[in-house]
Amino acid sequence: MQAFSAGQIIILILTEEELYRVFFWLRDRTGWPEYYDDRTERVESEFRDLIETFTNNLLFKTIHSGDGSNGNYLEFICFPRGGRIYQAEAIIVSASICAPVSAYGQIFLDMTSSSEYGTQYGTGTLKPEAVGIITDQGLVYIEKEIKAILKRFNFEIIDNEFASKLLPTEVENYLRNGDAYRGNQYFHGIFQLLEW
Repeated sequence: MQAFSAGQIIILILTEEELYRVFFWLRDRTGWPEYYDDRTERVESEFRDLIETFTNNLLFKTIHSGDGSNGNYLEFICFPRGGRIYQAEAIIVSASICAPVSAYGQIFLDMTSSSEYGTQYGTGTLKPEAVGIITDQGLVYIEKEIKAILKRFNFEIIDNEFASKLLPTEVENYLRNGDAYRGNQYFHGIFQLLEW
């Protein structure tokens, strides 16, 4: 894997073999079994520090919305600290559990919290062409911290150009046969769900 900086975003250059390993959920990290039964436990163990850094961050609040149990990535929704209701732009972060690859972008978050129902939320979907783009100036300090966290944990950040590349036909056909087909771009191949 090679990476180079283009402004603030790291552009990731994976070899074709490395990309295929990620697309087909073959672990990039040395010593990881190809598949394992205790995925949730193993992910929590392998990524505990990353998860805690996001969820216990003093600069912003985080919803840990994807724990790797129904996909091949972790997901965090980060937004400004405040009250029990939040209806505004936020940053969603996806971190692969197959390789040190991540992406983030701006989405709309509609969150309410009550003692009766707990926290409930709905979000927009991050699209490949929006990866790495933050237009809400009120989120810039969160973006900066997210980049620092991902760098500290050795995750490369893909940009929207890389995320928008079309998947090889073989990979797209493989994904179409699954329950969670979301699209035909690299973003969809790197960050997959088991069910949609």
